[in-house]
Amino acid sequence: MKVIFGLSNAFALAIILMACGNVNNNQETNNKKIETEIVKTELEIEADETKTVANLTIEGMSCEKMCAGLINQKLAGLEGVKACEIDFENKVASVEYDDVKVNEDEMVNTITSLNDGQYSVTKIEVKKMVKKVEKTESNDSVESDETAYLDEDGTSISFFNIFDVISRIY
Repeated sequence: MKVIFGLSNAFALAIILMACGNVNNNQETNNKKIETEIVKTELEIEADETKTVANLTIEGMSCEKMCAGLINQKLAGLEGVKACEIDFENKVASVEYDDVKVNEDEMVNTITSLNDGQYSVTKIEVKKMVKKVEKTESNDSVESDETAYLDEDGTSISFFNIFDVISRIY
């Protein structure tokens, strides 16, 4: 009886591991470079701290517990990641992170290096929420002694207004 129970547990474990294994055995597809679409937006918010969130669309997940769990664990373990949540049904990892300590490329490399390249990131949507800067009257009323011009290649050239400089001397 114990032998049958042990064999059935081993068989069940083997099925679970195979389900989370590499779904696509086609070498030609595995070696193909997958293009990742990147969309970045910046929003001004009324908060005190900057917040960056990346939504990564991930292909290749075949099960919620093992595949999504592994990706969640590895992303959450990156330095600078504050929170990570995997939506298995929509195939999206939402990651809140400090963009000074970690970037999207590091997250993509972490995901694509798992299980011999089983997973691929097809889209990245980054939303950076920054503190809204209020304009003050003192910023608007500052006078400058310089006049700026753009030359042909679009670079800025600044010249001092010589008449303003002379009039301040005398």
